[in-house]
Amino acid sequence: MKSISFEEIKEKPFLSRKETAFYLGVHVNTLDRAGLPCTKVGRRKLYSRILLDQWLESNSKGGNQ
Repeated sequence: MKSISFEEIKEKPFLSRKETAFYLGVHVNTLDRAGLPCTKVGRRKLYSRILLDQWLESNSKGGNQ
């Protein structure tokens, strides 16, 4: 099985569930509970890396907000 590299993920516009979990640093099962934006293609869920970044920005707490 090929390992996932963060550099490869940063170049991809859409991520699989496994890649998304790696990108966010969570378990794959957490993705369904998080309410992340995704697109279904057949039985697969794909996650837009740009929308994930926007979701993270808008759902972050603390800091200078």
